[in-house]
Amino acid sequence: MKIKHKNQIFATIQQSGLDIKNFDYSLRHVGGVEYVYIEYVENKEPTGLKFIIRISNDSFDEFDCHSTIYSPSMQYSKWFPAGDYTDIYRICEEFKNWINSDLKEYVSDKLEVDLWEEYQKGNTLLNVNESESSGNSFFSSNEKQQIKLALNDLKLLIPKQFDVNPLQLESINQRLDYLAEGLDRLTKFDWKSILVSQFLSVGTTLALNPDQFNHLRDLFIKLLHIIPLLN
Repeated sequence: MKIKHKNQIFATIQQSGLDIKNFDYSLRHVGGVEYVYIEYVENKEPTGLKFIIRISNDSFDEFDCHSTIYSPSMQYSKWFPAGDYTDIYRICEEFKNWINSDLKEYVSDKLEVDLWEEYQKGNTLLNVNESESSGNSFFSSNEKQQIKLALNDLKLLIPKQFDVNPLQLESINQRLDYLAEGLDRLTKFDWKSILVSQFLSVGTTLALNPDQFNHLRDLFIKLLHIIPLLN
């Protein structure tokens, strides 16, 4: 492939907003035909999402292409254009369309927080399912005071650590207030279960990515770890 054509492919990736380091470029010869493989990688590991350009044997300026469809089968699309070749500009346009559809759908899905997984992590980290003799007892006055102080700290920390708009902050504070109010009417076991639910709701309200979600969980755990019943 001509260098100027490689550079046009490079420019298409740059314009997409995705990091160029997540694209692996390779040139292969199969059956006397030259192919360009562009695969999306994560931490240098292949994802199976590929855009393949085939170069005509008759000209360095004629190509066709196909790509991985983001689906359970991860099958390839049909060759474009069908039964013919085209120039690098139309190939780059197809590449751009693939990035904006299949590839960005994959990237977006990977950035979603798996709430089922986080709920299970929350149960484990906060010992919600453990069998303890105090699980059906109520909080002492001292325990209530410690927890309320920790919840107030969370109210102050969350807007400092995350990008929160006024409506989100109001919703989050309502959830933390609900936890504080529950101290007077819920058993320790029930309150700990509600804590996990409210933590997930706060994370969903903030629309966090997985790293931010983990950071939020750490804040909950760190601030509440001082309370013996949550150890």
